[in-house]
Amino acid sequence: MHRWGTRWQEGLLRRKNRGSLQEVAEAEWAHEAADLARHEQTVALRENIAALTEKTVALEALEMRLRYQATHDHLTGVLNKGAFEAAVADLLKVQAEVQGAQVVLLLFDLNDFKGTNDAHGHSAGDKVLAGLGGHLNTRYRRATDVTGLDSFSGRLGGDEFAAAILLRPADPSVALAEGQLPRDTSPQGVLQYAQASLFEFGEQMNIELPGHWHGATIGMAVSTWESPLTYQQLFNEADAAMYASKPGRQAAIPRARTPDLADIAIEAT
Repeated sequence: MHRWGTRWQEGLLRRKNRGSLQEVAEAEWAHEAADLARHEQTVALRENIAALTEKTVALEALEMRLRYQATHDHLTGVLNKGAFEAAVADLLKVQAEVQGAQVVLLLFDLNDFKGTNDAHGHSAGDKVLAGLGGHLNTRYRRATDVTGLDSFSGRLGGDEFAAAILLRPADPSVALAEGQLPRDTSPQGVLQYAQASLFEFGEQMNIELPGHWHGATIGMAVSTWESPLTYQQLFNEADAAMYASKPGRQAAIPRARTPDLADIAIEAT
């Protein structure tokens, strides 16, 4: 009886040991399964993060494209009318805070552009507009980080373009790189630069598209810190100056609020 009881206890112990080993194995399996699940979750999380990052980049790129399309003229690449007016309004706010600052508005109206379309077709006219837009974008680009000047161009509609420049008091002494803005940054120098720039563009057009370019007329107005103008006032004066200097018109219309600019409005051909 004693021996049977001993064997029974030994068998029971062996079963318990076997049970312990099984429990250990199951625990190890469960641990490995948990590690695998965590690894799979980590991989899935990284894939989700990568997908979200890709979508975010795509959305940011789309936002930039939409913002560009909303503020730029699709044919010429310059600012559209609304964006240009808002940008000039911002310059006028800066001018109000900087003693001696001036904002110059230039208007460019193509001469006999209808004749270009009638003689050569609208696709040819579009080439002229696109070319002029690219030229103005090059000549009037933002350079505040280097020179303290701020300039940009826009298309106001049809064959009418514009450029605006903020002239700070220190600007006349700034030596600018050739091909950007005029070295003489007085209002007179800005207008002469605009004329020379359009003349250069006209020569290029006469080579690339003979007979398509008939020149353009420039009108300019200046808002000064001492006598500030609103955008509409600035535009109206530049517009009056431009039409006064159209071929065949002799009306003596003031060119700007600045007295010594009364006779500055010249036709560029």
